[in-house]
This record gives sequence, structure tokens and C-alpha cells, in this order.
Amino acid sequence: MGSARELRFGETVPVVRRARLPVDYSSVGGVAAALDIVLVLATSIGAGVAYHQFEFGDIGDLGNYLGAGLAVAALFVTSLHARRLYRMSMLLQLGRQLREVAVIWGFVFLLLTAIAFALKIGDVLSRGTVLLFFVTGLFAVTAVRVGFSRFVAKAVSAGVLRGKRVIVVGEPLQLSRQDVIGSLQRDGYIVDQVVAVALNGDAEGGVAVDEAVNDVVAFARHHPVEEIILAADWSHLKPVEDLSARLSLLPLAVKLLPDHNTRELLQRPVCEVGATLAVEMQRPPLTGLERFSKSLLDFSVAGLGVIILSPLLLIVALVIRLDSPGPALFRQKRAGFSGRPFIIYKFRTMTTLEDGAVVTQARRDDARVTAVGRLLRRTSIDELPQLLNVLKGDMSLVGPRPHALAHETEYDALIANYAKRHHMKPGITGWAQVNGCRGETPRVEDMERRVEHDLWYISSWSLWLDVRILVKTVIKQIRILDDAY
Repeated sequence: MGSARELRFGETVPVVRRARLPVDYSSVGGVAAALDIVLVLATSIGAGVAYHQFEFGDIGDLGNYLGAGLAVAALFVTSLHARRLYRMSMLLQLGRQLREVAVIWGFVFLLLTAIAFALKIGDVLSRGTVLLFFVTGLFAVTAVRVGFSRFVAKAVSAGVLRGKRVIVVGEPLQLSRQDVIGSLQRDGYIVDQVVAVALNGDAEGGVAVDEAVNDVVAFARHHPVEEIILAADWSHLKPVEDLSARLSLLPLAVKLLPDHNTRELLQRPVCEVGATLAVEMQRPPLTGLERFSKSLLDFSVAGLGVIILSPLLLIVALVIRLDSPGPALFRQKRAGFSGRPFIIYKFRTMTTLEDGAVVTQARRDDARVTAVGRLLRRTSIDELPQLLNVLKGDMSLVGPRPHALAHETEYDALIANYAKRHHMKPGITGWAQVNGCRGETPRVEDMERRVEHDLWYISSWSLWLDVRILVKTVIKQIRILDDAY
């Protein structure tokens, strides 16, 4: 019976009993969602009343404010739920919460603005009301999230907000390698007993399976344990199944944690193949719903971008024509979705217009780059005409960067899986670019690193990932502009 341990393997510590909060541990996510809904509705009504009172001397139409608040709250809370941000483990990650909340809040307003523009219902709420709602709402949801997350973290650490009481049974190496005990405790679980077991018969520091089962059964019958957690090497599945079968003496759930080899595998999507479940090792081209959501983001942002940036585009085109002879726009064949060629648009930054079997990459201090072109390339303003490619459907806002056809042929022969980049529409920006893989690629290793990022993006795609990349791109370009001026 010497294998029973309290809280940490190898040490016996009595469990401190504290009064619990009236809110159940499993209900904390629901409380957070309800708080978000009330906060968004209150902010919508408050912003509308405040703006109309200041601007027109009356409170305006409360029904419109309530309707707008309900629409924003529904999209906002549904999106947070889809991202699993109301799970206890996520609520305790304050940094990630703040990043995701800010991105989703901005996306919700962008989406509703695009819908209002398309349906011509933008006059329901004034621009001042919407702007005030956006700013005050973002401040409110982030401020409350900070307070709520810190309160939950303190409540969990103090033991007044507790999760399930569990027994952890595992192989010594798995218990130490994964920090199973610490991870469970940080998420609010109460670890009442830890049993180190030698499943394969020769694990140093573990007891035999018979002794481990006797210890667990004896402890569980005299303590309010709710679950048994197993931590084992998945190459020992037969002994694990035997152990689980013997623990069926107890009316408790038995759960097996992934080991270090299978953890990443289990994070992939699970799908059905007939009547069998399967892990999706490689995602196919986007589903119809995913294509629709990505296209909606592309067309709404690109359309607004062309409208807002049209004066800048005209000025840049005029400056290019005055600076050096040649057209303002540079057109070149690039490889697009499924490898199909298309014509990409860029502002001309060089004295040459290469588009053939041989295309020389631009390099640092390249003599072919014009004076204006050097500034355009540094600030990425030369890429803005690709918004037209997005509106034409040849490109997306986010995706693997398209390469000249000459480079496609070269790298396809040198880099394995290079052609898989064409499983997604090419993008103006991408995961590779926000992670520093941009500009010239003088070595094959440079292009391999870019391809690795592109393939990760394709296999991990989500709408929120696109929004995250767009936000990172804008922030990076603002910093570049600050340095340039």
C-alpha cells in the first residue's frame, strides 16, 4: 500500500478542505459566456444612447441598439465557443484569451459591416454609434476578461473553485515527462492519489499491476474520487487495456492521457470513414462552407481596401510613371490554385519586366530596382494591386505566396511536397511571411523553410488563423512604415 500519494508522487500531503464557491467548476464557461452577452448588450445600448444624446440631444432608437447588440453578442459568443475559449483550461490562459478576444471582436464588426454594406442597411445605426460601440465594447470585454480570468485563477489556486477529484495511475517516465500532476492541478483538478505502476514489468520506481489495482480500489472506496486518469506509453496498449479492465471494479470513469508521441496526432480533426472514425492526417481543399467563409472575408476586406486605398493607388501609379519609363503595373504569370497559371498585378518597381523561362529574383541593392521601387518594396506597397487579383478570384488575402512559373519548375524538382502549396489559393500574405520567410531565397534551404510554413498553414487552416495572419501583417507593416519615416 506504499504507492498511495497525496498531490505529488513521492510525498504525502493532506488535502486542505475549503468552502467552495456557489458556482460549479464545470459551469464557469457558461458564466463567462453569459457575462459576455450581458456586457455586449449593455455596451451597445450605452454607446447608442451616449452618442445620440451628445450629437442630437435625444436617446435615439433603443430597439436598433438592442438588435445590433444581439447580433454582435450572438456572433461573438458563438465564435468564442467555437474556438473553445470558454473551457476552463483556456480561461486560465489570459494572454491567449486577450489575443483571441481582440481578433474575434474585430472580425465580428468587419463581418457585420460587410453584411450591412451588401444589404444596404447601413443607415440603421450611425457610423458614430458603431465606432463608439466597437471601441467601448472592445475595452469592456477585454477588461472584464482580465478580471474574470484572474479571479478564476485565484479561486482555483486557493481551492475554493475545484474540478473533479482524481486518482492518477501512470508509468514513472510518463508521469515525470509530461508533468501530469502539475498540469492537472493547474487546471483545477484535485489529485488525491498518485500510483506509479510498472505496466511492462520492468519500469524502475513503479509497483506491480496487482498492487497498483489494490491500492486504487482501496483508496477510491474510502474517498470521494470521481475519475481515474491513466498516463502510459501508448506502445503498451495491451497492458493498459488489462489495467483498465481490472479497474472496472469501480464505478468511475477511466481516461487515458496521450503520450508525447500521440499528443500532436490527437489534436488533429477526427472524421468518419463509413462507420469508422479516422484521424485526418492531411486536410483536403476547403469544404464548401469553408470556401464560402474564406471568400466572404476575402471579398469584404479586398473590396473595402480598394475603396479606401484608391487615392493612394492612383498617386503611386502616377509617381511610378514619372519616375521611370514603363507601365505603372507589372504583370507576370504565376502559379495559382491547383498549379493553374494566372496573371498577378504589382506596382512596377524595376526597370525590367521579366516573365519567361528565366526570371532572376530581385536581390538586395539590385541595380534593376528604381528609386521609387525601392521604397515600394520595403513597405510592401507594391503588393497592393493584388487586391484586384483577390476580387477576380485568382488569389486570397492569406495563402502561400505565388511564385513565377520559372521558379515553380525549379523548386518543384528540388523540394519534396513543393506542389502541395497549390492546395490553397495563393495569398497576398501568409503564415510564412509573418514568420520572417519573405524576400529573396538565395539558398534552397530558405525556400524549404518557406514551404514548411505554407504546408503547415494549409493543414491547419481556419478562418481565425487567416484573421490572425492579417492582423500580424498589418502590425508588421505599420512598424516598417514607422522605421521608413
